[in-house]
Amino acid sequence: MNSSPSVFRYSENVFEKKLQGYFYLMKPRVMILVIFTAFVGMMLAPQTISPINYFFVLLSITLGAGSSAAINMWFDEDIDKSMERTKTRPIPLGIISKTEGLLFGLVTGILSLCIMYYVSNTLATSLLLFTILFYIVSE
Repeated sequence: MNSSPSVFRYSENVFEKKLQGYFYLMKPRVMILVIFTAFVGMMLAPQTISPINYFFVLLSITLGAGSSAAINMWFDEDIDKSMERTKTRPIPLGIISKTEGLLFGLVTGILSLCIMYYVSNTLATSLLLFTILFYIVSE
């Protein structure tokens, strides 16, 4: 097991460790807050939303949040290595390479936007894109 002070503990199995790295790259604790907020917003919507649209909109938002977190970690890799709080993230530890982190973030981001556009509308897709970009540059 990883003896670092990180909240996350990585498996000894190489395949599982890689999967955990991708999962942690998406900042799951932050993502939960985003998903909850989106869920409440959709519950308060004045119109009825079909369950399948609920699922795909939440999936899209989840992928978008994970995308922005992954790209943000790619961008901050150099400072993450030197900070106590962030040095055990997947990229500084070498579990996920910088290139893998960026590609993962870009693919999940594009996928999230495509899903949102397909199940929702241009405004929602534009807001998701703005949110992804804003998190990347502001965090």
